[in-house]
Amino acid sequence: MKLPIDNHLTRIAYRLGIVRLEDWVLELMRRSMHFSRELDTELRLAVRDAWDAVIRIGKLDPIAIDDFLWRLGRTICIRDKPQCDKCPLRNACNAYARGGLFINEHNHYLTYYY
Repeated sequence: MKLPIDNHLTRIAYRLGIVRLEDWVLELMRRSMHFSRELDTELRLAVRDAWDAVIRIGKLDPIAIDDFLWRLGRTICIRDKPQCDKCPLRNACNAYARGGLFINEHNHYLTYYY
């Protein structure tokens, strides 16, 4: 089963560092630029592949992981003001290790096709 990749799973993947973004992509994100359909798709596929690897290597239940990550993204690893001190993944998080330097998910609003 492939996880459905929403903004929460994307944001968490970027912050944890399981998906590394090129500098030009990070710059677009910092400037809150709208991403093209093609770039959005490419990034979501990379995030999906990263979570699939985590599930496979960790021998984890994909449904349980999806539920955990979605809830984490809605309550703790939130956009703009994450509550890192409450996060059970903070010791594995690149953003937390860098002193709270975090990024949000990329901007793509025309999502009628998925």
